[in-house]
Amino acid sequence: PASISLCYFLPASILALRPSPISAPWRIQRGSESESPASAAAQDAGFRELVSFVEQDLLEVQGSIFMRQELIKSDPILTEKLVQGTMKGLLYFRSNRSGSVSSLARFLKSKEDLAKRLYDLILPGTTRDGTINEALQKRSIENVIERVGVKEPPPLDRMYNFSVARKVRDELTAKGWRP
Repeated sequence: PASISLCYFLPASILALRPSPISAPWRIQRGSESESPASAAAQDAGFRELVSFVEQDLLEVQGSIFMRQELIKSDPILTEKLVQGTMKGLLYFRSNRSGSVSSLARFLKSKEDLAKRLYDLILPGTTRDGTINEALQKRSIENVIERVGVKEPPPLDRMYNFSVARKVRDELTAKGWRP
């Protein structure tokens, strides 16, 4: 509903809000934003879930590569290298839990058990090959369109272009690349 606002907190500020015996219990939401150290810190501090984006069947695309069309056309080699590195990272992340958890813990400067929890929350939301189908593309922009008050959504090909990702994926498959 339009009357609900989501607030994002860093782990330290979550701990400052820890409920006392006198205060009403604070709650957290679950979904794309819950896949963060702040959300795990909130859970560990005793916060309860208020809403689950997963259970509400809301979709929010994250971790995307945004590039101007001019750059894609003017420097296709740079574009392909960026997409290839990102694709390899995604494929490694999906297929190597222990290595990914270790990297995640180092990146977040957190303990391995927190990184394992986050990995297990994040993995189901990742794409298998870095792309999403047309139905998910449409769903992903529905909420944005409603929030900004646009009457007609832009054409999907203006928002999404997976041609380079598909080309890179096909090349990696043809070469037999494995993470």
